Amino acid sequence: MDNPYTAPQNPINAPAADAGTYQPAMLAMRGRIGRLRYLVYGTVVPMLALLAALGLFMLLPSDSPIGYLIIMATPLSVAMLVAQRRLYDLGRAAGWSTLLLVPVLNIGLAMYLLLAPGDSGLNRFGPAPQANPKEVVLSAYALMLAYALCAVIALSTHEQLEAVIMAAIERAGYVVDAVPTLDDAE
Repeated sequence: MDNPYTAPQNPINAPAADAGTYQPAMLAMRGRIGRLRYLVYGTVVPMLALLAALGLFMLLPSDSPIGYLIIMATPLSVAMLVAQRRLYDLGRAAGWSTLLLVPVLNIGLAMYLLLAPGDSGLNRFGPAPQANPKEVVLSAYALMLAYALCAVIALSTHEQLEAVIMAAIERAGYVVDAVPTLDDAE
């Protein structure tokens, strides 16, 4: 017999067993996101925040230190929100996102967030995100290509800078057997 006065069998805050999956939104502050979405959202959303902060900075007086604080804090806080969503997918607390503020540890956290697989099903932060739509996958590939292109440009610029320095030294009339590379400079 069902007694209407008995306590419920399931905990009140427990997520529904049939929660399945959900479609994460890019600008949402809650929910879980996977690795590719973290790569895309973690790049696009802070850049949008930076553009908004730069727009606000243009309205402030040029010597205002508040403007510089806004430009630094806005994209960083948005990046921390995106990292929190990824941490939720890994079953970790949002407080771990504060490691983004610590040099060297922020690189380790970013690598962990990009490489570690998330929980496959329901966890305490909600249902798993749906499979990535083709827009997210194409955006992730475009970002990886852009990052690789930036790395190639940076390396070629480094070599060109060394060549320019060597030519300037020779034009100045100095004879140098070997110019120390920028990597060896102290």
